[in-house]
Amino acid sequence: MEAQKLGYAESDPTADVSGQDAASKAAIIAMVAFGADVSLDDVLFEGIQNISSADVAFASRAGCAIKLLAMVSKHEDELEVQVYPALLPNSHPLSSVRDSFNAVFVEGTAVDSLMLFGRGAGGMPTASAVLGDVIDAALNLSNKTYRGMEDLKEVSILPSGEQSPLIMSASKL
Repeated sequence: MEAQKLGYAESDPTADVSGQDAASKAAIIAMVAFGADVSLDDVLFEGIQNISSADVAFASRAGCAIKLLAMVSKHEDELEVQVYPALLPNSHPLSSVRDSFNAVFVEGTAVDSLMLFGRGAGGMPTASAVLGDVIDAALNLSNKTYRGMEDLKEVSILPSGEQSPLIMSASKL
């Protein structure tokens, strides 16, 4: 409700709370990062609708924060694409992401750990993203290119039973 008043959440926050919005973004990240043909149907997702104030208090007492994570990783020839609420230690850089900020945390052989951090909601960030998309679309039409996205390849997505476990509510512990 507070996020809606501040202009950070949609008037109907269902897609945000259910994890569907983050799952759509995870599919896009998988397409861009791995050149893979990934749709929302390929993404295992769980939102924050079942996270209670008791869960948040439990996490805080344990020196952790609960964050909705969109994870995209490659395991040999298979991709793992999922969204879930995770318990992160307060020492992890992602645990400090708050309010209208978003972050992308990358782990790789060449870069070790890298985090990109900035505003991801609100009037100006949204307007900037939409304008960028319009410019990209215009360039793609005029140059008859699609930034390599026409060459998406079919990849195997790990079945949901083989993907990483989601966190359990403190009330179920």
